[in-house]
Amino acid sequence: SPNPGSLPSAEENEALAAVEDIVIEEVLSRAVGFHALALTNGEMKEFVFYISEGVDIRQIHMAVRSRVPTYDIQCMAVRDRDWQSYKEFAP
Repeated sequence: SPNPGSLPSAEENEALAAVEDIVIEEVLSRAVGFHALALTNGEMKEFVFYISEGVDIRQIHMAVRSRVPTYDIQCMAVRDRDWQSYKEFAP
């Protein structure tokens, strides 16, 4: 459940860890690439992957949604050749 301005509860974080495992499995079983980072707050968790071009993102999205019906799974694809998303959070 959403927890604005905070982090997920321990129980919610455990559930989100299971979702993260599913997302990683579905993405990396269909694409060449890697999971670069996960961003977490009390309202959502965002996973950033760098994968090869030409992958059917819609197919991955539908596969994850079918396996995780208890969460609103959203998906988007953005070209980020300069790794800006990653660099925002890299030390």
